[in-house]
Amino acid sequence: MSDSTTLPHHPLGKELSNWGRWGDDDEIGTLNFITPAKRVASARLVRTGKTFDLGMAFGKEGPATAGSFRENPQHVMTLPPSDTAGFPDGPISSDDMVVMSLQAATQWDGLGHMGYDGHFYNNVPAAAINNFAGVSRNSFDKAAGRLISRGVLLDIAALKGVDRLDESYEITVADLLAAEERQGVRVESGDILCIRTGWHQWFAEGDRDHYMSEVEPGPGMDTLPWLHEREVAALALDNWAVEVSPSPVDGAYAPFHQIAIRDMGLTLGEMWDFEALAADCAQDGVWEFLLCASGLKVTASAGSPITPIALKQQPGSRYGSRPNTWSTPPLPHAARRPTGYRSACGIRPYDGPWTTYGPSQARTGTAESRRAFRPTLHRPTGQKTDQTGNLTVSHTSPRPTGRSSTPNPKLIVPVLALAGVVVAVMQTLVLPIVPRLPRLLDTSSSDASWAVTATLLTSAVATPVAGQLGDMYGKRRLARRFMDPRHGMANDSFPLFTDAQYTAVQRRRGDLVSVGLGYPPGGGGRTP
Repeated sequence: MSDSTTLPHHPLGKELSNWGRWGDDDEIGTLNFITPAKRVASARLVRTGKTFDLGMAFGKEGPATAGSFRENPQHVMTLPPSDTAGFPDGPISSDDMVVMSLQAATQWDGLGHMGYDGHFYNNVPAAAINNFAGVSRNSFDKAAGRLISRGVLLDIAALKGVDRLDESYEITVADLLAAEERQGVRVESGDILCIRTGWHQWFAEGDRDHYMSEVEPGPGMDTLPWLHEREVAALALDNWAVEVSPSPVDGAYAPFHQIAIRDMGLTLGEMWDFEALAADCAQDGVWEFLLCASGLKVTASAGSPITPIALKQQPGSRYGSRPNTWSTPPLPHAARRPTGYRSACGIRPYDGPWTTYGPSQARTGTAESRRAFRPTLHRPTGQKTDQTGNLTVSHTSPRPTGRSSTPNPKLIVPVLALAGVVVAVMQTLVLPIVPRLPRLLDTSSSDASWAVTATLLTSAVATPVAGQLGDMYGKRRLARRFMDPRHGMANDSFPLFTDAQYTAVQRRRGDLVSVGLGYPPGGGGRTP
C-alpha cells in the first residue's frame, strides 16, 4: 500500500485495510463474510414469504440529471410485433434492447469503482482498469452471485422522529447504536446493512433535482471503524451517494467511498427504496430479513444495476428472536440424548441420529400442543445446531447419559405378574370356545390354538405398553389402535406392531425425542 498521507482520511484507510486478509488474489472483499453457514442461517428468516422490492424502476425518467456522466436507460424495441406478421402460422413476437449506465439507478458500487494513490482494492494498480480491458481486476461480476444474506434495516429517520433527515445530516455511530437499541436488532458479521434516511421520498415525489443535489444525509467517517468491527458484508442506503454530502473532509472527494471500497473492500449500494419495507418493519417489529441482491454478471464491470428483494419472516419465528427484540441466537442446550421416560417392556430410547432444535421450534403454542404427537417435525438426518445457530451434521452421538435406557427390573416384575393374571383370566374365559374354533375358522386345531395363544400373549404385553405411552404423551387411544393385536390380526398386518416408529415431542427444553417400539426397521434403531 502506498505511504501517502496527503489527506487526513488516508491513515484511517491503513488502519481499516483488508488488503491480503483473504489472500493477495481476493477480488470480493468483505463479501467473504457471507459464508455458506451465514446463508443457511439467513434462509431460516423466511417464514411468511412476504416480499419487498427495494429497487427503482429503470427507465428514461430515472434519477440521472442533465449534464451527469451517467445516463438514464434508453429502451428501444428492436422487434415489434408488426415485423413478425409474415409467418405462415400467424405467431407474433417482440424483442428489445436497452442502452444504459450500469449505475444509473438502484445499484452496487463494485471494488473497481473507487480508489486513490493510483491503486484500487487489494493493491490493484490503476492500469488494470482501462478502456480496452474494462475492470480486469475487482470486476463486479466476481461478486454478482454472492450478495444473498441476512439484511438488517436501521431507520435513522424514524429514530430522529422525521420523515426524512435534513440536508447534510451526518449519521454517527451513536445513531446506529441508538437505532439498534430502539428496534431491538443487532448488526452481525456477514450482514447486508440497510440504512434509511428517507431521502428517496424526494425522488418519489417527483423532485429529482433535490434528490440528486450536492447536499444529502449519510454516514460520516466515524462509522467506518464500526462497520469494520461489525464485519458488515455490504452497505446500502436510499440516497444517491451513500455518504454525507458535502464531504466532511476538506479537499477530499467522496472520502467515505475511498476508504470503504479501496481499503476495506466494502461493496456499497445506492438509490435503494426502503419506504414500504420500513413501514412493515415498524408495524411487526421485525427488522431483519433475507436479502437477495445479486447483480448482473457483466464482464469486467465497475458496478451493476440491481432489483434487491427482501423476504420477511413471521414475528417471533427466528431462532431465539421475538417481536421488537433481537439478540444473538441462543446457544443450543447441552448435547444429550433424552432418556426421561421408562423403558419397561422393550420401550427404549431412539438409537439413531438425533437433532437438537432451537427453543422456538418446540416452545410455541400451548403446553398441550408442545406435548402433542407431532411426527412431521422429526428430521432424523443427523443435523443439529452449533453455537452460532448454524446447521452441522453429526453421524454419531454419545451413548445416553442420565437414567439408564435398559429395562428396569423393578418395573418388569410387576408388569409380568400383571400379564400372567391377564393371561389366566382370558384363558379361563376363552378356553370353553376353543373346541369350536376349528369349525368356525375352517382350520386345524393346532392353528386355532396358536392364534388364541398369540392373541392372549401379545395383548398381555401390549396393553401395559400402550398405557405407558398414553401416560407419557396423552395419546393412549392412538397407541392402542396401532398396538392392539386385534387390529393387526384383522388386517393381516401384525408386523406393524414390531416395526412401528413414533416421534413425539417431549417438553425437555425444546428437544425432540424419537421413540422406537419393538424392533425398528433394519434392526439398527434408525428410522429411514
